[in-house]
Amino acid sequence: MQAALNSWRLQPAGLACWAPRAGSGAARLCCRRGAPACSASSSRRSSSSSSSSSSSSSSSSSSSSSSSTDAASPKEQPQQQQQEAGSGVSIAFRGRALRAPRGAKLRSALLEAGLTPHNGRAQLINCRGLGTCGTCAVEIRGEVEPPAWTAAERLRLHFPPHGPPGNGKLRLACQVSCQGDLEVVKYSGFWGQGAERQGAVGAGDVGPPPLGRLEFILDRSKRDGGGTGEERM
Repeated sequence: MQAALNSWRLQPAGLACWAPRAGSGAARLCCRRGAPACSASSSRRSSSSSSSSSSSSSSSSSSSSSSSTDAASPKEQPQQQQQEAGSGVSIAFRGRALRAPRGAKLRSALLEAGLTPHNGRAQLINCRGLGTCGTCAVEIRGEVEPPAWTAAERLRLHFPPHGPPGNGKLRLACQVSCQGDLEVVKYSGFWGQGAERQGAVGAGDVGPPPLGRLEFILDRSKRDGGGTGEERM
């Protein structure tokens, strides 16, 4: 209603009248100048005007603060996304611990960390991730994808020297991707088909893969330019 009010006007007969703006629907009011009722009415109108201005100011300030908060949010989103992407999974292998991005091939994750799922000369003589040689056979405890043997694993892990009953606990590291924290066990033998667990990796056994980046030629995620970005713990 305050927006519709006009100023007080003095009348010749000693009356002070308030004339509302046209179309506001308010009645015209008059009182004698100097009368207590007249002064009180004027004070109330002044107080109402000040309150209205103060409320408007507070509303603008709140709006401004809200806009600033909203504007800051998009800047925080990339940092949050980076933190989530960088969390990855933990892999324990022969006395060593490393981290790898979720979805990385287990064989690639081990090789990039300076470790290997192959025993002895099999580090040089293997299929580089095709799934045909069977030398990267390991026991995996934890979540991987796919959860069951692939067609390549079903064929190779039933082909000598792999076979029942020991083959049931094995997976091929080149055929599975890491989906959760893993404990990986390597067994003895050229193909990893033995009954004895391999011991801790010595400091002299940690290093880059024999063929460098060619080791990952059959890993689609590496071939498409996506690195696994493993880091040792």
